[in-house]
Amino acid sequence: MENIEAIARVPGIDVLYLGPWDLCLSLGLNPLHQPHPEVEQVVEQMLAAGKAGAAAVGIGSSTPDQVRQRLAKGLTYITYGPDYSLMTAAARAGIEAFRAET
Repeated sequence: MENIEAIARVPGIDVLYLGPWDLCLSLGLNPLHQPHPEVEQVVEQMLAAGKAGAAAVGIGSSTPDQVRQRLAKGLTYITYGPDYSLMTAAARAGIEAFRAET
């Protein structure tokens, strides 16, 4: 992240992408307990670098609410998933539905 501004200005770089789970693990943070201020600070830094270097800024999202929040913040390259996160959420919803009925 120390060089994000320089990276954003490299000719041919048109997207800066952040994997929030990967960043959490790199920073010693639990990705299951997001949001983390440290991650959000990096997102802000990436947004500024992307604007200065004319690069789109992207991030991974795991819920529809996260997608909406990220778009509202100015991120324009959004991925949805990862698959294990989506499957876990679906499994939890199913378990909660069964528990509610018993």
